[in-house]
Amino acid sequence: MTVLAGTAISSLTSCKKEGALEPAHGTTTELNVTPRVKAFIENVHHDGTLRNAGAMALDSAEWYVEAALNYTCTNAAQLYNDQLVDTFSISIPLLDGEVSAAQAGNAYLTLAELIDAHNVSGSSHVALVDVVTNNAGASLEISAVCVVGSGYTKGAPNTNYGPNDHWLWMGDYSHCGCGPNSGAYGQCADKQIQGRVNYGINGGYYTYWTDVESWWVDHWGEDDPGDKIVGLLSHPSPIGPTNLVSGDGVRDYPVYFSEGGGCFGPTDMKHYTQGAYDLMLVVRNAYVPTKELVSCTVVGEMAMGGGNDQWHWVTYRYGKRAKYDQ
Repeated sequence: MTVLAGTAISSLTSCKKEGALEPAHGTTTELNVTPRVKAFIENVHHDGTLRNAGAMALDSAEWYVEAALNYTCTNAAQLYNDQLVDTFSISIPLLDGEVSAAQAGNAYLTLAELIDAHNVSGSSHVALVDVVTNNAGASLEISAVCVVGSGYTKGAPNTNYGPNDHWLWMGDYSHCGCGPNSGAYGQCADKQIQGRVNYGINGGYYTYWTDVESWWVDHWGEDDPGDKIVGLLSHPSPIGPTNLVSGDGVRDYPVYFSEGGGCFGPTDMKHYTQGAYDLMLVVRNAYVPTKELVSCTVVGEMAMGGGNDQWHWVTYRYGKRAKYDQ
């Protein structure tokens, strides 16, 4: 087994895995998976039992490694405001299109040790692990994307911003005030929006996640559910209090895309916070109705065209809520 990559604070760029804007809580809980997950973990640790368990199909190996990592390394009950996304990758050998159960177990143990370093009492915790695999012919490449939560200030999630809330659309620093708020310190708009959405969708469940999948926003195209792409052209913002005119280049989409300049006022902040959450619900209800909202990542980018375009790179993650044995 080979460790291919260490940490990278970013989302993956691909993922292959398995009405009213309100999630139907309580309908997506997996009631019967925990005994299987626990059996996998126990076999890894007890007397080499797993080493005699034969081969596993690739989709089974992916599912068990992901579920075991979420069971042992994550805390889905802890509320948080801030997050980073970290990726660990390893490789295990393939034989006749399958992997040995022993190698799958070793992959779980190796990744668990790396991921668990993010669980620092009072400082940060792992909220979610999304495992993605790639068949490389002679080996199976396993990438574990972990969402690490921090910032534990309690407060109700909301989309209300004060009159002085004027913030740059992105930045890698805390000096993000702009316009009449120039010189003010605080997170830039991308991370403020990310924090509020995550605070609204996380909370208080004694559980863990399985069957995690990620969806990415494409600012130029339309929805492509086969590749888990959310196309903004499929989701223009409706006319409303924060989008008075359609097609005028001001708040025409639920997430930010070169509209109205790079200094967000209170109306912009409200529009894009609510929009990022609403779009996450739209995707969930349309394409993954058996799963729940787990995590939203918002990162400011200036990489398209000649470098003058401004937009928010948004990743949505969904999963099934597994119930602990009591």
